Amino acid sequence: MSLAIQSFIDQTKTMQKFDVIIIGAGPAGAMAAIEVAKQGLSVAVLEKLILPRRKVCAGGLVKRAVKLIPSEIKYPIEQQCHTITMKAKHLNMQFVETQKDLVTMVCRSSFDEALIKHASGLGVQVWDNTNVLHITPTQNNIILESNQGVFSSQYLIFAEGAMAKLSNQFWKDNRILLPSLEADVYASDKQLKAHQNAMFDFSVIRGGYAWVFPKGNHLSIGLAVMNKTCKTQLQQAFDGYLQTLGLTGAKVVNRKGFIIPLSPRSEPLARGRMLLVGDTAGLADPITAEGLTYAIQSGLGAGKAVSQAFEHPEEVVKIYLTQTIQPILNELRIARLLAKVIYHPNTMLRNIVFKHYGNRLCTGMADLISGTRDYASSLEKHPFLKKVIKKLPHKQQIDNV
Repeated sequence: MSLAIQSFIDQTKTMQKFDVIIIGAGPAGAMAAIEVAKQGLSVAVLEKLILPRRKVCAGGLVKRAVKLIPSEIKYPIEQQCHTITMKAKHLNMQFVETQKDLVTMVCRSSFDEALIKHASGLGVQVWDNTNVLHITPTQNNIILESNQGVFSSQYLIFAEGAMAKLSNQFWKDNRILLPSLEADVYASDKQLKAHQNAMFDFSVIRGGYAWVFPKGNHLSIGLAVMNKTCKTQLQQAFDGYLQTLGLTGAKVVNRKGFIIPLSPRSEPLARGRMLLVGDTAGLADPITAEGLTYAIQSGLGAGKAVSQAFEHPEEVVKIYLTQTIQPILNELRIARLLAKVIYHPNTMLRNIVFKHYGNRLCTGMADLISGTRDYASSLEKHPFLKKVIKKLPHKQQIDNV
């Protein structure tokens, strides 16, 4: 017997077998695991880092995302924000909208831990410190080799996050990945009191925005580049923004850069027995950079598709793409067109929008965040924006935003 055959036999004997394996223990992966486990299927989540792990993120859980989370899942909340502020200091303009529980502020490490613990309570096996080294799809299952041994499953869900690598073996990675910077800022009680709204500031960097999120005893402050043609020194811009906010002497910790995928992959996000979810698929709002809604939505959708048509892989792909992914892509397509106006390198378009539609834009943003309105219906209510967008070259909108 050859060594290769003997090695394969040995691996088969010790192989960990599951109905579904999910790579990544973030919100998308955890929600997929929860949905699959509810249907009685065996699930494993493989996470390369040791849990719990720190996650760089503003931690603003918008109301539309909260609505997607099953009520039995409990997670720690740092602060509730009922008011959002949109600022355009260069125009000396500020717009405010108040609705109940618009943004729930969470610490992503604690939030992610709560989700994965809930999944574990449903019988999901969570393997942290597990680095997947090789993936081999076959007709009837998928083999995964890792530093913790060999696994096999009927279905594989990639939830690797923005820094996805393993899924790139099977999908072309043409997501647009843009830089962001975030830090926790500990300020005086007086300074904290002055920043109790969730603020989006469009006057800080060209082709992007800054945010200030109150989180109990500190602030989450960050900047995001939203147009790939606009180059910005984020570190310098961050220091300057702290001065603008009057926070020069505040204690800044956990200052770190990260990337946000602002366009989805162009290929179908499911094929064979494999599905992509969340940031791995490139599902983030190109106006707000918010990705938790689509992470949760796509994770739940992937879990439902696998559970509903487990014996029929082609049907799983069809259900996931038509019922979950296509509605998301329709929304993101419209959002990218609006983002082209808001984050255009020439700020004239954005200035016109803020001057004439600032209040309505702020109200619309609040409605989007709360889930009472989507981008399609929002565009119908603003004929001027619709007219401007129609005049923009379609290919440029998709490629450059």
